[in-house]
Amino acid sequence: MLEKIWCYLDEHEYFLLIASHVIMLVFYPFVIETVHASLWMHLMITLILITWLYAANTHEKFVVRTFLLGLAVLVLTWMNYLFVTENLWTLALNIFWLLFFCVILYNLVIDLHQINEIDQHMIYGAVAWYLILWLIGAFVFAIIELTLPGSFSWFSWTEVWFPDFIYYSYVSMTTLGYGDIIPVWYHAQSWSILFTIAWQMYLAVLIGMLVGKYVRK
Repeated sequence: MLEKIWCYLDEHEYFLLIASHVIMLVFYPFVIETVHASLWMHLMITLILITWLYAANTHEKFVVRTFLLGLAVLVLTWMNYLFVTENLWTLALNIFWLLFFCVILYNLVIDLHQINEIDQHMIYGAVAWYLILWLIGAFVFAIIELTLPGSFSWFSWTEVWFPDFIYYSYVSMTTLGYGDIIPVWYHAQSWSILFTIAWQMYLAVLIGMLVGKYVRK
């Protein structure tokens, strides 16, 4: 029984990480107003980190490097929760998260490139590729705001929290443009444009990859 479960998890690692992101998005509105909102957010972030590490174990030569970087991110994340830290510590934490997801993205690109057939695994991998671009954008925007306070303008609230940048990253990449968060400094505006372009390139590359592999098959 355990062997069957392990085989299923091993074949659906991308599905697991997609599910972890869905869990965060669904439960976030219910826990954000609670007394232990920060604890719940750190638990959900830890779940996402674990699923990304599990999905990255497909390449043996990257496993050790990815695991060590992920472990460092996990320790820094919980130290940030347990102890009162300054903005410099938060900045370092966001930089480590950004490096971690860049390494994961590199592993993911190699994994998808080696898949020869359009199957369920590749479809889940394509969705994971989108999710990682979304999260990379969120950490880049958070780093910009931490290094250059006031780069973004908020109309609905005054206190800025990282989930706000997750929301803004998604809105920017999908070109929804609700207008509740506005990049007002040049660095924020430039990176907002770059990630909008990255989303369009993602669609073009993904469609080209899917069509090419389907024709070869």
